[in-house]
Amino acid sequence: MCGILVIYSKKKRLNQKECYAATSSISNRGPDKLLSGFFIEKKLFIFNSVLSITGNVKNQKKLYSSDNQRYKLSYNGEIFNYENLQKKYLNNNRHYSNDSDVLVNLFQKIKNKKEISKKINGMFSYVVFDEFEKKLIFSSDIQGEKRLYRYIDEDYLILSSTIKSILDFIKKKELNKKVIRNYFCTRHFIFKDNTIFKDISIVEPGQFSEYLIKKDRIKTKVFENPINWISKKKYKKFSSMSEKDIIDFFHNIILKQLKLMIPNVKFGSICSGGIDSSLQTAMINSLKKNFIAGTLHHHKKDKITENLNEFEMKLKKKIFKLNVSVKKNKRIVSKCTKDIGIPYLTHDFIGRYQISNFFKRKRCKVFFVGDGADELFGGYELYRKIKWQNFNKKNLSPYSNFVNKRYIVQKFDDLESKMKNFYLKVSKKYKFLKKTERNIQSSLFTDYFLSAISVYNIGNDLVCCNHAIEPRNVFIQKEILKNIINLPAKYKINKNNNNLFQLKPILKKIFLKYYSKDLIFEKQGFSGYPNELKPILKDKKFLTIKKFNILKNVKYEKDKKLEWKLINLQIFIENFIKKNVFF
Repeated sequence: MCGILVIYSKKKRLNQKECYAATSSISNRGPDKLLSGFFIEKKLFIFNSVLSITGNVKNQKKLYSSDNQRYKLSYNGEIFNYENLQKKYLNNNRHYSNDSDVLVNLFQKIKNKKEISKKINGMFSYVVFDEFEKKLIFSSDIQGEKRLYRYIDEDYLILSSTIKSILDFIKKKELNKKVIRNYFCTRHFIFKDNTIFKDISIVEPGQFSEYLIKKDRIKTKVFENPINWISKKKYKKFSSMSEKDIIDFFHNIILKQLKLMIPNVKFGSICSGGIDSSLQTAMINSLKKNFIAGTLHHHKKDKITENLNEFEMKLKKKIFKLNVSVKKNKRIVSKCTKDIGIPYLTHDFIGRYQISNFFKRKRCKVFFVGDGADELFGGYELYRKIKWQNFNKKNLSPYSNFVNKRYIVQKFDDLESKMKNFYLKVSKKYKFLKKTERNIQSSLFTDYFLSAISVYNIGNDLVCCNHAIEPRNVFIQKEILKNIINLPAKYKINKNNNNLFQLKPILKKIFLKYYSKDLIFEKQGFSGYPNELKPILKDKKFLTIKKFNILKNVKYEKDKKLEWKLINLQIFIENFIKKNVFF
């Protein structure tokens, strides 16, 4: 977990004081080392706050540079295969102590720069300044774990790990009506390249861009598209394997990836009542015993805390329990909003905030989470319905139901069409499958690469960074993704009558390698408003719909989802924006 801030002024020299002032909201992402430099007659400012996990940054005084000094780097993430990349491409007498050093020197060694992002096993966003060709090169990982925000106008190009640092510099907070409308018109979703602020966008996962400074022009390419990972050949291979071989295969590749991801610093792992995090914790425990295990306890909801002794006995390890109360939640609602700089995309951001703070207090620099497995392995109740849904010309995809059409007053863009088209592109790639199988696979693929990327991954990065702690998740790593999207649907949504293995059967059977059958519970989770969060927010006045001129004649008091979003948006404006907001 590190922080990137790059500011280029197109017309005049930068004010150093203003540049460093903008770093205040990003420095906490990497408190171990703050690196910076001015270039191009002080028109370019590059800043990198570093959380040291691999190697030693104690003696690092300047931005990471290539050996020939041509390339300067600002970087956020972890490259789990950096030692292998060093051996393959940087086979010289020098030993590179960390992934930043390896990454910047890959730009010196590899001619096709786009291929560098493709070769990385890990999570990343980076900005590289090429001093010779006077261009900025920037990219972010395919799974959407480490986001990079972009602001561009006639005066500046700004690239940053947070929206807050951009706003601190430009001093302008103009909300995007289109995105607000999308926020109200979907389940909990903002389209993957947008933000709630005008002129601030997200560099899309899998993109590689070059900003040509002299020409004031951005060239963007896709270095990798996950749709192209869908493989008839691989699908047939999995279909011909026995169930036991499938279980062993996925068990082994998850373990192999975890071996790369377990850090040499103090770390933790969430062990919730769900299959995903509990399984990940057990697999980590089989590889390394010395780590902190923790869980959130929601009163009268969380079955893991009612059965904590059984989990501890199986793991032979203490699991710390963090009690979550309405009173405690209420204290952090506003603080969390200020810290993340966006409205809550899901209700469980508050829980993430607390658990990351818990591991930080335990002096961990890394902790493992289990997000994404539900979308990829078929963990939500709604997936049971996909088997019998009939998608016709009027309802081309299940994502038609994501859009609440009665809230649409002004057509800013065709959000529903975007969602449908993404789904249909995926479905076309799965054309070698029968209809029901194709629908299931297309829905799961779309759920992760369109929805989860835009919600959970953003949440993990923004919420956890404020405690200078890095979240890691094995289930969404590239090598896992490439295989799971080609796994037959029966291993994700089982058609038999045994409730135990109806959803996520493959993960549940791997789970039984570590735990007993009795410890498989129905999905818990943080159900949010109007349940847990209603007592927190009931004293808040609703935003006036007319203020936004987006929703009209809607009796929002009868719609709890809309009610939550209205209150949530108010909290965001009151605690983050406060004044000088332009609609």
